[in-house]
Amino acid sequence: MSTKELNFNDPNNVFIYIENSILSSSEKHKLLYLYFLKDKTKESLVTLLTDTYEKYFKRISSYISLIHKDSKERICNLNKNEILFLLDNFQNPNCNKPSKVILIPSYFYYKSSLFSYDHEKDTAIYLIGQNV
Repeated sequence: MSTKELNFNDPNNVFIYIENSILSSSEKHKLLYLYFLKDKTKESLVTLLTDTYEKYFKRISSYISLIHKDSKERICNLNKNEILFLLDNFQNPNCNKPSKVILIPSYFYYKSSLFSYDHEKDTAIYLIGQNV
């Protein structure tokens, strides 16, 4: 059965499709659980997110805000050479520098960063780790 023929509203078709897939048995069981117990799965996910927020994030949110504020201030005080050094993708003398660079401090990237480039707008976007 191809995915074009599969009617996701028909539990029997979904069951057959998953059972005939090349997935391992444990992955098949997970998919079947998610499909047939979607309300319970949704409830479990909401509980997990709520607990994570209440027990972890809420407790450290003021600390994260301070780190984020400090990182923004450090980035604002960098000169052009320091920024280019930080953005080592542009260290090569043969590399064309983008016309615009957007720096975004991110507590998700502790000692690393994430880079993206928009060719049409000639803009580089960096999510900069807090301790780079």
